[in-house]
Amino acid sequence: MRGSLKSMKERLRGTRKVLQVTQAMEHIASVRMMRSRSLLDAHLPYFQHLGAVLQLLAGSRESQGHPFLTPHTRGRGALVVFGADRGLCGGYNSALLDAAEPFTRQPQADDTAVITVGRVIRDRWLRNRRPLEQGYLQPPLNDSFAALTEIAKPLASGFRNGLYREVHALYSPHITGKPPSPVRIRLLPLPLPNEPGQPSPPAALPAPDPRNPSFPLLADAIREPDTEALLRTLAPEYFRALLTHVFFSSSTAEHTARHMAMVRARDNAGEMVDELTLACNRMRQEQITTEMTELSSGAEPS
Repeated sequence: MRGSLKSMKERLRGTRKVLQVTQAMEHIASVRMMRSRSLLDAHLPYFQHLGAVLQLLAGSRESQGHPFLTPHTRGRGALVVFGADRGLCGGYNSALLDAAEPFTRQPQADDTAVITVGRVIRDRWLRNRRPLEQGYLQPPLNDSFAALTEIAKPLASGFRNGLYREVHALYSPHITGKPPSPVRIRLLPLPLPNEPGQPSPPAALPAPDPRNPSFPLLADAIREPDTEALLRTLAPEYFRALLTHVFFSSSTAEHTARHMAMVRARDNAGEMVDELTLACNRMRQEQITTEMTELSSGAEPS
């Protein structure tokens, strides 16, 4: 009995430590989730308005033939998988790997260059002996511009030079009130805001449309310099903005998934602590009762 009670107390002590760790990780994930969501919300208006300007310019004759807006059939397809550097986020990374699984089969395997962003996705991909074009670590949330630029450069040059005929992104977007679920969107040639496949913004922030009355000055604006010069600058910038939007959205979804996983782990640990505490109290009471019974039965009458 004493041995069982001692082992039960040790198990209870270890479970309480697990509860403390899960509570701390829940708070950390919550702070990072709010930070990532604030960056996503701050970047979204710029991304939308830039898309509206690009859509207006893409409708002109001067935009025909621009390398970022013109589809071609040369080269392979490229798939950029945005994952995480760390685990403990439920099935977030596994869902991305399952969604990318069809691209590892023939004939897609020889016709698709897979680029991963995130240590966990990269390591699991290589562990299964799958061909990998390039693997990047997850960009830091507070200083992502340089890292995303390094990812964007080879993709843009590869598409421009005919190495890639299309570039797609596979990621889990952040949608308020819904669990993360992987989707695939086109990055190059550039998808315009009203095209299918463009990442859907929250309902409170609809995608700007140049024909909307809220943008009367945009349609009547005098273009200086000319459309061709503007496209040379704005098309690569929109591609970087699109890549940044995908990263911020996937980062928010990752931290949301990790926060949900830690909440479930905290609840499970709390329930286990309650059960072990009740079991320890019951065993302690049984031990006391047994000792009192032994004392009373062995006592000599006065």
